[in-house]
Amino acid sequence: MEKLKEFIEVMKSKEIIDIAISIGILVTFIILSSIFAKLIMKCFKIKPEKMMKKSKIYKILKFIWIISGTYISLLFLGLPGNFMRIVTKIFKLTLIYSVTRVIANLIRPNSKIFDKMQSDIDKKNEHTLRFAIKFVRGVIYTIGAFIFIAELGYDLSGLITGLGIGSVVLALAAQDLAKNLFGGFAILTDKTFVIGDTIEVKGVYGIVEDITFRTTRIRKLDNTVITMPNSILADSDIINWNKIKKRRYDCDLKVSLEISQKQINDLVQKLAFELQKNKEIIKDSIRVYFSDIDKDGYNIKIYLYTEITDYDEYIEFVNNVNSQLLALLEHEKIKLIYQTYDIRMAK
Repeated sequence: MEKLKEFIEVMKSKEIIDIAISIGILVTFIILSSIFAKLIMKCFKIKPEKMMKKSKIYKILKFIWIISGTYISLLFLGLPGNFMRIVTKIFKLTLIYSVTRVIANLIRPNSKIFDKMQSDIDKKNEHTLRFAIKFVRGVIYTIGAFIFIAELGYDLSGLITGLGIGSVVLALAAQDLAKNLFGGFAILTDKTFVIGDTIEVKGVYGIVEDITFRTTRIRKLDNTVITMPNSILADSDIINWNKIKKRRYDCDLKVSLEISQKQINDLVQKLAFELQKNKEIIKDSIRVYFSDIDKDGYNIKIYLYTEITDYDEYIEFVNNVNSQLLALLEHEKIKLIYQTYDIRMAK
């Protein structure tokens, strides 16, 4: 309150012309803030002209220019030293925060810098680059936070030393963070999977939605999302269904014992011939054979491969193959035998 009264008294003692010039400086900076922000963004080729005003960087640059104008206008007034020390401290803290945000926003997946780097890499490495960008942004914010705290007058070395037992707790917590961080790097550098891949790990089957510093998000078939630590994923056996080059189809048919050997052989040949018509089947992979004789029927084994790897498309493929087989059996008037159970009452 005393500071405010002192400020008012000082302002009363100032000439009208000095106050007018100070206000004029501030108004000039406010008017020129848009031009300043646009010039900086054009120099770095950050955004197209039409999208500039929607950019976070544009707004932060305008803010930096305006607070700079405010500080210069107050300097011109020649305010008391103790008051200006407070103003200077606030100005520096605001500037540190704003510059940190500008630098961090320059390094974004949708930034111009990223677009240039992305044009030189393939699609798979794009996710590695995204992860690296998140890491660099984290480092920038951490450095900015340390500078901000140092400007407040805190001795960081003394603060870290004074943590005592707390530092041990932090070290233990950092172990898990480090494991997850290195696990994330291992996943991306080894290209175990990328965003959009369908994976299966520890009983979880789904599509990878995001890979962060600590965790990976997987959307399951029931549309729920599970978040798994990168350290667990890095140490687990992972099936990446997107990396398979072909899928296998298996089918067992059991027909009646009343069918003759000739009918069995004819049926095997007709089934193989029918499957050859399907363009989605790898022709030389088709295997149809009379596998064994059971007490209630003859078993015919069928297996083949297709280059369809997408799960939904594979389900449609299986449906079509099954329909082909049933249509042939109906045409040949051959009924399938299903396993039966003899249930007897205990005496």
